[in-house]
Amino acid sequence: MRKKTNGIISNERGAALIFVILALVIVSILAMAIASLVRSNLAQTVSEEDTLKAYYLATSGQDLTYAALLQEDAYGDNLVETTFSEAAHANAADVPVLTDTLNASDGFEGGSVTVTVRAVEIDSERWVEVTSTAALDDSTVTKTVVLQFLAENPLIQMMS
Repeated sequence: MRKKTNGIISNERGAALIFVILALVIVSILAMAIASLVRSNLAQTVSEEDTLKAYYLATSGQDLTYAALLQEDAYGDNLVETTFSEAAHANAADVPVLTDTLNASDGFEGGSVTVTVRAVEIDSERWVEVTSTAALDDSTVTKTVVLQFLAENPLIQMMS
């Protein structure tokens, strides 16, 4: 429908088409922005979930190692007393470093854990340091946790 206003012909249907196209462009831009935010939030959530899985795998390896070090044999001795104490080795540098890798065959689903146990001297006291590093099978995420406990009294602990 054309109207003549003061000698100028106007087309109202054409103006409505421009407003509809402009509205579609604005809605499309908003939809793409929302989709981008959802995608980045999903990626962040997956990353946090992988980090949490790796943390719990590393902590599990640390706990199993701690329990194994304190497990008594048939003579009532444990590895802390026979390997890491000052009675077993006067110098901390002489204590062997123990390393093991735990994986699915050891009950660790979803990743592997490398555990290292060594003796350290802190303020002239013998401490045992358990370092546990977990790596997930389907991710590049790794997490390391460290437990230090006093060789003479394993209940005195420091975690990092």
